[in-house]
Amino acid sequence: MNYTVRTITIEELEKLNPLFVVDDYTRFIKERAERMAQNDIDIYVLEDNNKFIGEITIVYNHKIYEDYTIPNKRVYMEALRVLEEYQSKGIGQYLLEEVINRVREQGYSEITIGVEDDNENAKHIFILNMDLINL
Repeated sequence: MNYTVRTITIEELEKLNPLFVVDDYTRFIKERAERMAQNDIDIYVLEDNNKFIGEITIVYNHKIYEDYTIPNKRVYMEALRVLEEYQSKGIGQYLLEEVINRVREQGYSEITIGVEDDNENAKHIFILNMDLINL
Protein backbone atom coordinates (compact mmCIF):
# COMPACT_ATOMS: atom_id res chain seq x y z
CA MET A 1 0.00 0.00 0.00
CA ASN A 2 1.23 3.45 -0.86
CA TYR A 3 -1.23 5.52 1.15
CA THR A 4 -0.70 8.42 3.54
CA VAL A 5 -2.19 8.56 7.04
CA ARG A 6 -2.31 11.98 8.69
CA THR A 7 -4.45 14.33 10.72
CA ILE A 8 -6.34 16.99 8.84
CA THR A 9 -6.76 20.68 9.46
CA ILE A 10 -10.01 22.56 9.92
CA GLU A 11 -9.61 23.96 6.40
CA GLU A 12 -9.70 20.42 4.98
CA LEU A 13 -12.96 19.34 6.60
CA GLU A 14 -14.94 19.85 3.38
CA LYS A 15 -12.91 17.07 1.73
CA LEU A 16 -14.50 14.57 4.14
CA ASN A 17 -17.91 14.91 2.47
CA PRO A 18 -17.76 11.64 0.45
CA LEU A 19 -17.09 9.68 3.66
CA PHE A 20 -20.11 10.96 5.61
CA VAL A 21 -23.83 10.63 5.14
CA VAL A 22 -25.39 13.40 7.24
CA ASP A 23 -28.51 15.50 6.80
CA ASP A 24 -26.88 18.87 7.40
CA TYR A 25 -23.26 18.73 6.25
CA THR A 26 -22.72 22.46 6.92
CA ARG A 27 -23.71 22.04 10.57
CA PHE A 28 -21.64 18.85 10.80
CA ILE A 29 -18.53 20.70 9.50
CA LYS A 30 -19.11 23.57 11.92
CA GLU A 31 -19.38 21.18 14.89
CA ARG A 32 -16.23 19.29 13.84
CA ALA A 33 -14.33 22.55 13.38
CA GLU A 34 -15.31 23.70 16.88
CA ARG A 35 -14.26 20.38 18.41
CA MET A 36 -10.95 20.48 16.53
CA ALA A 37 -10.30 24.07 17.64
CA GLN A 38 -10.86 23.01 21.26
CA ASN A 39 -8.46 20.06 20.82
CA ASP A 40 -11.29 17.66 21.66
CA ILE A 41 -10.78 15.58 18.50
CA ASP A 42 -8.29 14.69 15.81
CA ILE A 43 -9.46 13.42 12.46
CA TYR A 44 -7.05 11.01 10.82
CA VAL A 45 -7.44 10.34 7.13
CA LEU A 46 -6.11 7.77 4.75
CA GLU A 47 -5.20 9.51 1.51
CA ASP A 48 -4.74 8.15 -1.97
CA ASN A 49 -3.46 10.81 -4.40
CA ASN A 50 -4.96 13.70 -2.36
CA LYS A 51 -8.32 11.88 -2.10
CA PHE A 52 -9.60 11.00 1.37
CA ILE A 53 -10.54 7.32 1.18
CA GLY A 54 -10.83 6.59 4.89
CA GLU A 55 -11.12 8.37 8.22
CA ILE A 56 -10.95 7.76 11.94
CA THR A 57 -12.03 10.34 14.47
CA ILE A 58 -10.25 10.16 17.81
CA VAL A 59 -11.94 11.94 20.72
CA TYR A 60 -9.79 13.18 23.61
CA ASN A 61 -12.58 14.86 25.56
CA HIS A 62 -16.03 13.28 25.24
CA LYS A 63 -18.53 15.81 26.55
CA ILE A 64 -21.55 13.48 26.65
CA TYR A 65 -20.07 10.23 27.92
CA GLU A 66 -17.23 11.45 30.10
CA ASP A 67 -16.07 7.95 31.06
CA TYR A 68 -15.28 7.22 27.39
CA THR A 69 -12.15 9.36 27.74
CA ILE A 70 -9.62 9.94 30.50
CA PRO A 71 -7.07 12.74 29.97
CA ASN A 72 -3.66 11.35 28.99
CA LYS A 73 -4.90 7.76 29.42
CA ARG A 74 -8.01 6.86 27.36
CA VAL A 75 -9.32 8.07 24.00
CA TYR A 76 -12.56 7.24 22.22
CA MET A 77 -12.67 6.13 18.60
CA GLU A 78 -15.80 7.81 17.30
CA ALA A 79 -15.67 6.72 13.69
CA LEU A 80 -13.95 4.45 11.20
CA ARG A 81 -15.07 5.01 7.63
CA VAL A 82 -13.73 3.78 4.30
CA LEU A 83 -15.17 4.64 0.90
CA GLU A 84 -17.20 1.72 -0.41
CA GLU A 85 -15.00 1.09 -3.45
CA TYR A 86 -11.98 0.65 -1.13
CA GLN A 87 -13.67 -1.70 1.35
CA SER A 88 -12.72 -5.38 1.79
CA LYS A 89 -9.13 -4.68 0.74
CA GLY A 90 -7.51 -4.39 4.18
CA ILE A 91 -7.55 -0.61 4.07
CA GLY A 92 -9.68 -0.17 7.20
CA GLN A 93 -7.39 -2.50 9.10
CA TYR A 94 -4.32 -0.61 7.86
CA LEU A 95 -5.82 2.75 8.91
CA LEU A 96 -6.81 1.36 12.31
CA GLU A 97 -3.30 0.01 12.96
CA GLU A 98 -1.69 3.32 11.98
CA VAL A 99 -3.99 5.42 14.16
CA ILE A 100 -3.67 3.11 17.17
CA ASN A 101 0.12 3.30 16.90
CA ARG A 102 -0.03 7.11 16.80
CA VAL A 103 -2.36 7.25 19.79
CA ARG A 104 0.00 4.94 21.65
CA GLU A 105 2.95 7.21 20.74
CA GLN A 106 1.05 10.12 22.31
CA GLY A 107 1.08 8.19 25.60
CA TYR A 108 -2.48 6.84 25.66
CA SER A 109 -2.87 3.30 26.98
CA GLU A 110 -6.62 2.75 26.49
CA ILE A 111 -9.11 3.19 23.68
CA THR A 112 -12.87 2.79 23.72
CA ILE A 113 -14.77 2.09 20.53
CA GLY A 114 -18.40 2.58 19.62
CA VAL A 115 -19.80 0.20 16.98
CA GLU A 116 -23.38 -0.04 15.77
CA ASP A 117 -24.91 -3.48 16.39
CA ASP A 118 -25.50 -4.05 12.67
CA ASN A 119 -22.05 -2.95 11.46
CA GLU A 120 -20.53 -6.37 10.80
CA ASN A 121 -17.59 -4.95 8.78
CA ALA A 122 -16.44 -2.79 11.70
CA LYS A 123 -16.89 -5.62 14.17
CA HIS A 124 -14.74 -7.84 11.96
CA ILE A 125 -11.92 -5.26 11.80
CA PHE A 126 -11.95 -4.69 15.55
CA ILE A 127 -12.00 -8.41 16.35
CA LEU A 128 -9.01 -8.96 14.05
CA ASN A 129 -7.14 -6.19 15.84
CA MET A 130 -7.99 -6.92 19.47
CA ASP A 131 -4.30 -7.19 20.38
CA LEU A 132 -3.75 -3.66 19.03
CA ILE A 133 -6.88 -2.24 20.61
CA ASN A 134 -5.78 -3.55 24.00
CA LEU A 135 -2.99 -0.99 24.01
